[in-house]
Amino acid sequence: MTLSWNTINAIAQQYGDSFYLLAPSRFEANYQRFLAAFQSEYQNSRIAYSYKTNYTPLLCQLVQKMGGYAEVVSGMEYDLALRIGVPAERIIFNGPYKQLGDFKRALLSGSIVNLDSSYELTMLTTLAAKHLQQNFKVGIRCNFSIGAEHYSRFGFDVGTASFQTTLQTLRAMPNCRIAGIHCH
Repeated sequence: MTLSWNTINAIAQQYGDSFYLLAPSRFEANYQRFLAAFQSEYQNSRIAYSYKTNYTPLLCQLVQKMGGYAEVVSGMEYDLALRIGVPAERIIFNGPYKQLGDFKRALLSGSIVNLDSSYELTMLTTLAAKHLQQNFKVGIRCNFSIGAEHYSRFGFDVGTASFQTTLQTLRAMPNCRIAGIHCH
């Protein structure tokens, strides 16, 4: 379909002023180009699609079909990912506020959970001590200076002793593996 004012006006006349146009083939082509750009430098790169950005099931299913991960920030998004067939191991639970039940469920199901705070580290430590036979995969959300008194958002400040303590705590847990880092 070629978009023009006439085409958009005709769609608006039929469906109303607010509508959403989706070109699945364009989305897939963009996804593949984006992935290839990273894999040309970093062979093991994977895309984790942000459900928060747009959790239209068709888009999420396309990412799943192409082997991408789901990046979720809520129990609702986590449930959607499972419903459309994303294996728990390919779900990354992110965000600065995770409800305890969702946090536990994601970790116990084999998902990667990006830790955002010392509070979440404490929740993980407690959970790992209760489930010694379970292996947990976590990421660490980091923030750092990005120049001229600006800092990236969320996570552990990499310039503090608290960050080093977090790394030491995670490395000392026999049933926990650091599976990645996340910067916002």
